[in-house]
Amino acid sequence: MTDAVAVVGERHSLPIVRELLYVNRRFSEIADAVGLSRTLLSTRLRRLETAGVVERRRYSEHPPRDE
Repeated sequence: MTDAVAVVGERHSLPIVRELLYVNRRFSEIADAVGLSRTLLSTRLRRLETAGVVERRRYSEHPPRDE
């Protein structure tokens, strides 16, 4: 749990979590809302997923897409 708190407390992570709570689930929606570079957003989302704060879910098989 401590890792999750540390990750959420990072400067760019909290706005991402906020957008997820606002029901913006797709990468492009989150990117538009928080204004981060796609590289930084991708890195932060992976860290949040690794810490167990967010969960990736597949919504399309062809092409493979996650939310």
